Amino acid sequence: MTFYDLDTVFTFGKYKGETLREVFERDPAYVDYCLVNVDEFLVEDFILDDLREINPDYVMSDEALMQVDEKWNLYEADAYTEDGDVFEDDDLYGGGTKGRGAAALDLDSDTFDEDGFEDEFASLDDVEDDDYENDYDENW
Repeated sequence: MTFYDLDTVFTFGKYKGETLREVFERDPAYVDYCLVNVDEFLVEDFILDDLREINPDYVMSDEALMQVDEKWNLYEADAYTEDGDVFEDDDLYGGGTKGRGAAALDLDSDTFDEDGFEDEFASLDDVEDDDYENDYDENW
């Protein structure tokens, strides 16, 4: 997945060599087209906000916004389940909007406590103090 910001240079298409900002200023419909049709083309929510500021008269299509959501869901499902990590809803993307988080990944909520940690890690009472006594000194 390629995450585009305003200074990312297009490596394909009729605007190859130009930045996202330049393309959006000249032809915002092309950015909309890329969001819908280019699988590896993705922007974060704050970049969409920046684009709205650049050209407030242009409204992204519903299809483009739906594709952004779908690509994020696929990206997060791959990124956070392969290593056993869990992505918790937080303020990283505006309060977990647009289905970005544990609920969107359809994770089994019964295995997690109220803080989002797996139940087996909910308590540190079982960890002996000497298990980690010298870790800090050895690693620094």
